[in-house]
Amino acid sequence: YQAAFKPEGDYIYYSHIKLTTPDKESPKVSYIYGILDLQWIVGAGVYLDDVETDISQMRAKLTDQIQERLLYYILTVIGIVALFFLFFNRLNRGLRNDFNLFVSFFNRAAHSDKEIDRDAIKFIELDQMAEYANKMLTERRQAEEALRKSEEKYKLITETSQTGIYIHQDDIIIYANDRFAELHGYTVSELIGTIYFELFHSDGKERGREIKSKRLRGDADTPQYHEARHIKKDGGILWCQTVAVRIEYQGKPAILGNLVDITERKRAEESQRENEEKYRRLFELESDAIFLIDKDSGKILEVNASAADLYGFSREELLQMRNVDLSAEADKTKQATQNQHTRIPMRYHRKKDGTVFPVEITASHFYWKGREAHIAAIRDITLRVEAESARSELEKELYHARKMESIGTLTGGIAHDFNNILGIIVGNTELALMDVPNWVPAHANLQAIKTASLRATKIVKQLLSFSRKTDQKLQPIEIALVIKDALKFLRSMIPSTIEIQQHIQTTDETILADPTQVNQIMMNLCINASQAMEQTGGVLSIRVENIILDEDSAKSYPDLGPGKYVGVSISDTGPGIAPEIIDRIFEPYFTTKEIGKGSGMGLAVVHGIVKNHNGAISVDSRIGKGASFTVLFPTAAEKPLTEINTSEEIPHGNESILFIDDEESVVNMTRRMLERLGYMVEARINPVEALAQFHANPDRFDLVITDMTMPKMTGLTLSEKIMEIRPDMPVIICTGHSALVDEEKAKGLGIAAYVMKPVNMTEMAKTIRRVLDEAKIQPTD
Repeated sequence: YQAAFKPEGDYIYYSHIKLTTPDKESPKVSYIYGILDLQWIVGAGVYLDDVETDISQMRAKLTDQIQERLLYYILTVIGIVALFFLFFNRLNRGLRNDFNLFVSFFNRAAHSDKEIDRDAIKFIELDQMAEYANKMLTERRQAEEALRKSEEKYKLITETSQTGIYIHQDDIIIYANDRFAELHGYTVSELIGTIYFELFHSDGKERGREIKSKRLRGDADTPQYHEARHIKKDGGILWCQTVAVRIEYQGKPAILGNLVDITERKRAEESQRENEEKYRRLFELESDAIFLIDKDSGKILEVNASAADLYGFSREELLQMRNVDLSAEADKTKQATQNQHTRIPMRYHRKKDGTVFPVEITASHFYWKGREAHIAAIRDITLRVEAESARSELEKELYHARKMESIGTLTGGIAHDFNNILGIIVGNTELALMDVPNWVPAHANLQAIKTASLRATKIVKQLLSFSRKTDQKLQPIEIALVIKDALKFLRSMIPSTIEIQQHIQTTDETILADPTQVNQIMMNLCINASQAMEQTGGVLSIRVENIILDEDSAKSYPDLGPGKYVGVSISDTGPGIAPEIIDRIFEPYFTTKEIGKGSGMGLAVVHGIVKNHNGAISVDSRIGKGASFTVLFPTAAEKPLTEINTSEEIPHGNESILFIDDEESVVNMTRRMLERLGYMVEARINPVEALAQFHANPDRFDLVITDMTMPKMTGLTLSEKIMEIRPDMPVIICTGHSALVDEEKAKGLGIAAYVMKPVNMTEMAKTIRRVLDEAKIQPTD
């Protein structure tokens, strides 16, 4: 092996079977040369015994020639000696003649010596050739032994090779090793003598024959490796890769090949190709934009169709760009992805037409065509962001509504306590005014107390309006008339530096509302607007118009549905409302005004009134651009009612009344008030005791007046039990705040009247007289 792969090859000695002597091996010497690519050894040699035979024949012939020459040389020497002897014996007979004869003979002898020298040289050359032949014989025997061992090694390597080895000549297989036969499912004997290209699949035979022809011609462009499909004995497919060369075998060209089974590799490649095709389809069908991006440069290496559709660029344009070219953000360095897997919730990208939109990016480390890259899935999340924004707004509105509801509940509870206190103050003040003449100085003081108490009563009503607990008396009104009346009154209250502009585009639209509370809405909103402009002056604009909400626009107002509305907008040109406080302006007691200029209840009361009218209020403001409040009222089909003036006289009576309230001060004050009106009053602070007293003598009383919220028993429960004892007994319920009953529910339960605290003497006297008079005219069984 080492000799074969020397730069110019070498001679080796081995034994081999001769055709003339097939029963034994003969020593042989060959010149061998190795083909590195095929790991093959090619050689040519001669049998050493043939060389010995040739040398023996040459030696015998040479020996005969030497013996003949040697005899000639000996005879020549003997002749020369004899001539000398004759010369000396005949010296006396004629020296001259003899000398001439000797010279002549010597010349002939000299000439013979030259021939003898030439023969000696030939003899020496033949002897050297004999010695060389002996040496060659020895080396040949050594070469034969080495060659025998090499052949055994070659045969062992060939037969145990894990690759198929074959030789075909004139397309006929003349040699195949066991591996070649095994790969095809045949035995070696079955393959020898068959046509090599019959093993090929039909679609590869022509290509195989073409490559074979090129190899035999020695074409330089012949592929070194050739992949083809072979058909196995059982019909299966054998994918193989062959390396073949042209050789001379027994004087004729042949093809020597080395075959490797690549079936599994081909299956893997096919599987990979199918996977690549599958993923290519997924890549193209994916709705998200998919980018392959070079890790170092950020260059876009590949994109899918969705990427081109999303950004408005063609695929060719995108492949000339970097990932940061798509970013719409100032800091583009953060676009790079360093982690193995990264999810970026939101970035802003720019389309070809300049549109900026939010995207979500999911990126991973990736190897693509031998380079490090990132694969990024980019999703347009515009709809999600809009939905989240809408949800956030709804959550804010819900939070605000719940907060307002909670504050309203708290406010209602506070109002209930204030009502009792104010009821005591107002009632006792009215009693005192009845006893103190007008000329007494204390009368004026008492009147001031009453006035302040009535103002406090209005504040409590505002609190109850905000908490949605007031007894709303909604009636059809023409809202334009109410607003015009409010603006006439406002002109005298607003500084002349503020211009009032009216844009009343509807004059006959009717809404269900309390005109007093609509007036209160206008007063609060317009006064707030004027106060925002009192330092610089400006324009107060009031606009009234019809508004129709469809399904989409109604979504901006959670409490409203589609329909027809009257919109009232109050706008100013003041400094505007800061964004950080705009969400708090409807909260009770929240104000940015100086102490003494606002209680923080104005907008809270407006909010409560609007909600009680089944409407909605919104605000829009920008710093330096003023503020605009818009109130929507649902329109009504009813016509406005005509107002009827009522008398302010205080009616009296002489009936018997049972009065129950858990506040002793209220009980004492109310008893004196009712007694001043001429009634006989039995008062109790314990509802259980009052029920027992009524049960003992139900015909004693003409009327029962009870508070709603009391310990041990509510006024509603007490009323039900009293009416069970005497169904025709009229009952009046007084309450400052109750979540259990309202006027409508009270009427449904048979309650004669439902009065909100605090009540003055005139209101109470009118209610009692009306209830008693109605009870007298009711039919009896």
